[in-house]
Amino acid sequence: MNIVIVGGGFCGSILAKKLGREDRFDTVLIDRKDKYQYYPALPELLSDPSISGKISLRYDSFLTGVEFIRREVKRITPEAIVTDKGRISYDRCVLCFGAEYPVRLDNKNNVYTVDDVENTLRTRKALHDSDHVLIIGGGLIGVEVAAEIADQLEKRITLVHPHQRLLERTPMDASEHAERFLHSRGVEIIFNDKVVENRDVFLTDKGKMIDADMAVWAGGLGFNRELLSGFDHDIFSEPWGLDVNSDLKLKHHEDIYVGGDITSLNEEKTGHNADVHGKFIFKDLIREMEGKGTLKYSTQKAPMIIGLGRKDGIVVFEGKILTGRPAATVKKMVEIGALRRLRF
Repeated sequence: MNIVIVGGGFCGSILAKKLGREDRFDTVLIDRKDKYQYYPALPELLSDPSISGKISLRYDSFLTGVEFIRREVKRITPEAIVTDKGRISYDRCVLCFGAEYPVRLDNKNNVYTVDDVENTLRTRKALHDSDHVLIIGGGLIGVEVAAEIADQLEKRITLVHPHQRLLERTPMDASEHAERFLHSRGVEIIFNDKVVENRDVFLTDKGKMIDADMAVWAGGLGFNRELLSGFDHDIFSEPWGLDVNSDLKLKHHEDIYVGGDITSLNEEKTGHNADVHGKFIFKDLIREMEGKGTLKYSTQKAPMIIGLGRKDGIVVFEGKILTGRPAATVKKMVEIGALRRLRF
């Protein structure tokens, strides 16, 4: 069976590693980068570029029995993956190319992202030449970025968030801990407003003018729907994502699995859950090869881990929270474990 995996993040990498050990599958992994990158550690890269090598692993360093193709995917159809160098057909396809943080401003000058190693290093360079930094969005990424800059760099920071509290999907105690941490380090937080224009200054929906030298966009997930060509529109879920069945297969397409952040599943978009998706898809493919019935995926209750600088953090699990240095230690241990799992 020929299996093509699109995207080498949490889901794609663990799935490719497992499939590569099985002679029954011809596995191809396609990614535009030649390295797996541990995205939860990206905020730390803003103040310490030396860790870039520690949070990246070349695919050929941990994958065996897998053909790796470094290409830009231009189009995905029900029959094949089209790259900038040709067409790759498949018996089974796994879409796990991950979500993006699309900058929803017409003028993107001096607006940066923390969504991969390369872009984060560009953001770090811009930070070096800036005094006033605007963080757009107070979800997990926005809070972690603001906390890292406030904890490690001497910058004036303004954070704008469209909701009435930070980390609004977490318990109130977690939101309040994050807010106290940022306030204690001089971060100005503007709630219930959003940045809508970038001119000589950044303008909010309620008319505030923020004279920041640069902005870091962390304003919500998305992905490029135009990649999927020849599919009915109903494969897309609202407000974004791909609609999957109980076995993580794309709606109306039994030969296409979906994993990671781009699923329509009602669960947190975390690396842990993406990792679980990869393991589930592997088990389901094995069962199919052996003529057994498909499995049913159950949404996962996984911890949400938020870093606040190097010595503080928040862990949320089943409504309970852990804060402070113990939470920061958990975050580092999870990082070590995730990278070790791929290396060995």
